[in-house]
Amino acid sequence: MHTTFAETEPEPEPKTIPNCEKYNDEHTACTSCVKGWGVDADGACAECSDQCKECSEDVTKCTQCNDKHFINEKNECKECGTNCEECDSATHCKKCIPGWFADNSGACQKCDLNCLTCGPNGCLTCASEFYPDTNGLCGRCKEAMAHCVTCESSTVCDTCEESFFVLKNHNECKSCGPACAQCSSLTHCDKCMDPNCHDCDSQNCRECNKGYFVNNKGTCDKCEFPCVDCTDGKICNECAKGYFHLEELGKCEKCDIHCKECGQRGCTKCSEGYFVEVETGLCGDCGLFCAECTDDSACDVCISGYFVNKFGECQPHHSECLEKGDKGCLKCPEKFFIESGSCGSCGLKCLECKDYDTCTKCDAPFVLDDEADCVEKSNIGIVLAVLAIIVFLGIGYYFYVNYKRAKLLELEQDLMNDSGYVNR
Repeated sequence: MHTTFAETEPEPEPKTIPNCEKYNDEHTACTSCVKGWGVDADGACAECSDQCKECSEDVTKCTQCNDKHFINEKNECKECGTNCEECDSATHCKKCIPGWFADNSGACQKCDLNCLTCGPNGCLTCASEFYPDTNGLCGRCKEAMAHCVTCESSTVCDTCEESFFVLKNHNECKSCGPACAQCSSLTHCDKCMDPNCHDCDSQNCRECNKGYFVNNKGTCDKCEFPCVDCTDGKICNECAKGYFHLEELGKCEKCDIHCKECGQRGCTKCSEGYFVEVETGLCGDCGLFCAECTDDSACDVCISGYFVNKFGECQPHHSECLEKGDKGCLKCPEKFFIESGSCGSCGLKCLECKDYDTCTKCDAPFVLDDEADCVEKSNIGIVLAVLAIIVFLGIGYYFYVNYKRAKLLELEQDLMNDSGYVNR
């Protein structure tokens, strides 16, 4: 008995389909393709239609489009409107490109030039002096409310322009007054309109800055030079540099041309050769060759090359002076002596002396004798011998004269005796 078997059909070979991500059980057709590709009628992968990012098993039906495109009723990708980044249709944008926003109709509108932050529905924050209005644009605060500089909306003002203040309900700007530039209320001025005013109310300046005074119009006028602080334009309280204050007159007087330091009471320090005159505040002349003095009666310090003599005058230093001082010469050279601050010459042949007549040391080869005179050393013996002879002769002459006198007396006595004897 023979057994017969039915012949079976051979199994189809598995296919490799380009861009296929998932196959059927038999591995003969693609059921899912990679992104941008879809399954066609033959089970192969075909590229999605133009601008289609993803498509279904039916390659003709798009499920996701590229940026700036939308799927229409036919499952096709169509381009969004101008300046639109994401849309539902060609006329209704959900998200616009940066710098643009979608209005209530879905059209893209350019963000306001004064917009700082632009949202999908319009401007969220605006630049200073502007506010976001109901149309998504930026409205000017000053146009919504007179004199308003910064605001939250068309009815809420935060700050007003100069010389105005915000009322408590923030719905209006009120004037501070003609004299006030900045205030928190009509009765409290924080900054005056006049920059030279220090304190003011809403109408007038009450006190001006230094150098200015309140005039009869309630504003500030500058003090007239050289006055730097005045009461009413006529009475000066302080003078500019180079001028001093005459308090009793309320005026300024120009400092002396020779003044080195000038205060409000006059000169406090004069230039070299001048002194401060206390009564006038001016500088007086010290006199010829004088550098410093307290008044014009005597000099305290002379200019270089001069010294103050005993009369308080400036006298030139002697040309031979070795060491000079304010009161005269301190040291003279040999053959000179100090005399009234100057150098006097010693006598002839004298090297050192106390004065012209009193030599203390002679110049060689001379020596000092008992009379403080300078004589030659070689002549001393002769001088002594001459002196000895003179003394000897003087003594001899003395004895000779006495001897002769005695002889005459004796002769006279004898004559008298003889005469008496004859008469007897």
